[in-house]
Amino acid sequence: MVRYVMDTSAWVEFFRGSPEGKKVTEYLFPDPDETAILVTPTLVITELKSVYIRGGKGNEFTQDLERIRGLSKIEDRIDEKSAILAGTKHGNNHNKENRISYVDCILWTLAEEGNMKVLSTDLHFKSCPHAVYIEKGDK
Repeated sequence: MVRYVMDTSAWVEFFRGSPEGKKVTEYLFPDPDETAILVTPTLVITELKSVYIRGGKGNEFTQDLERIRGLSKIEDRIDEKSAILAGTKHGNNHNKENRISYVDCILWTLAEEGNMKVLSTDLHFKSCPHAVYIEKGDK
């Protein structure tokens, strides 16, 4: 069974129904009888709420959060060891060309520790071995 740590960008595109969101849907539901195992870290919920407010769609957040709860397990799994590993990833990968955030380094760490993949449309995950990168504009 496929297991993903969900990135904010994947949820955003999923709910928009964009071409990238359709690709996300293909990963979430690989065939009619199978649904991928999904984990949504609480930090993603924080980012998602901000995206909705900034986009003027704050009133849609509660409904979409209910859908997230139905499709994934919302977890807060960061501990001291994971925080240190994520900080190391951030220090080694954050530069002018790759503006990876602390949150994305945490997702990467959680995926690595849980033998999962981050599902994302963020470019900095393109070459990450623990991610499935969905390219923007990919049809």
